[in-house]
Amino acid sequence: HWAIVAGALLADREAFVARLSGAPPTGTSDAQSSIPFGSDPAIAHSLTLVCHHGFHGLFVQWAFGEASARLKTVAVPRFWAAYDRLLESEPDARPAGRAAAQRRCVCALMEAVSELRAVAESELSILRVLEAREWPGGSNAGASSVSAFPARPEPPGHIRVGLGMEISEELLSLLQTLTASAEPNPGALEDWMAHCWRRLFVDATRGAGGLAADGPVGGAW
Repeated sequence: HWAIVAGALLADREAFVARLSGAPPTGTSDAQSSIPFGSDPAIAHSLTLVCHHGFHGLFVQWAFGEASARLKTVAVPRFWAAYDRLLESEPDARPAGRAAAQRRCVCALMEAVSELRAVAESELSILRVLEAREWPGGSNAGASSVSAFPARPEPPGHIRVGLGMEISEELLSLLQTLTASAEPNPGALEDWMAHCWRRLFVDATRGAGGLAADGPVGGAW
């Protein structure tokens, strides 16, 4: 049952990553990919049996490790790829061209942050379902009707991993660390955000009517 649930979880995440890239998920239909993880009766039953036999905490920790790996290998590289594309764009020495490039910098940051947030929220939603047993029959994981074998109790309370924090705190803390450690050069994130805030401040103070005629604020973009 562990293998069934693990396979379903990995397939669900593979489909999500494929949708991020705009590619069709392999081996998963559109109807299957739209079903929330744990809602399928067969998967829910296997999840319940995993918990019944005392492996709930261990499975959540495994799922957390998989989510962490996806953040490191998929989400964070996609975030910094947006930064790299800005650096690779052709410079425009004209004031109006530089101002437009700076606004593209703002848009790129907003889109990259939005995608990073969407990925984190998607991973957290599944981890919360697993941790709180929020699938059909999950609250009855210790019931005798689930299996002929007696249930193996687990310690009550929140499941904690890594640094001992709750799962949501741990994953968000890890995402922050991964994003900072993957900077293409020291201070890249701080520099990117500073450029964006200066551009947004100037646009806000000058008003929408003056956008076309204004020049760039200080910085490389």
